[in-house]
Amino acid sequence: MKNPIAKTEPVVPGFPRSFFAPGKPVAQGSKRHVGGGRMIESAKALKPWRESVGAAYLSHYAGREPLTGALSLRLEFLLRYPKSGSRVCPSVRPDLDKYCRAVMDALTLCRAYLDDGQVVKLHAEKAYSYTSEGVSVRICPWEWESRGAVIRAAGGGQ
Repeated sequence: MKNPIAKTEPVVPGFPRSFFAPGKPVAQGSKRHVGGGRMIESAKALKPWRESVGAAYLSHYAGREPLTGALSLRLEFLLRYPKSGSRVCPSVRPDLDKYCRAVMDALTLCRAYLDDGQVVKLHAEKAYSYTSEGVSVRICPWEWESRGAVIRAAGGGQ
């Protein structure tokens, strides 16, 4: 007998959209002023990384309309183990939010969604891998990840 309480994702055509973008993740840092009102990205590897993410998305979802509405985004960045091998997890620079910014902008550029402002829930992590580098991406409707009761007490939780 099927468990009536078990979470099941509703059948929505085209969801979730999941893919893996191989390559060394690049953080999107600050822009640099180069004169004449022009700003450029400080990381030279950022553009190829964004293109790699976009190409990976389009290899699975080319020709699909951009997603609309509130979205949930899960990102898992896989990084090579450092040569020293002394750390269990990559709790070092670059910052996780800067990796996320680069991928979210890449998904906007390849028209996965209309604007990264649609992402209302973001789950991200970075981990070491012996076998591959890149990012695993999963995009789904916000409602899928937001079911269940959230109880907030008035007055600061007292």
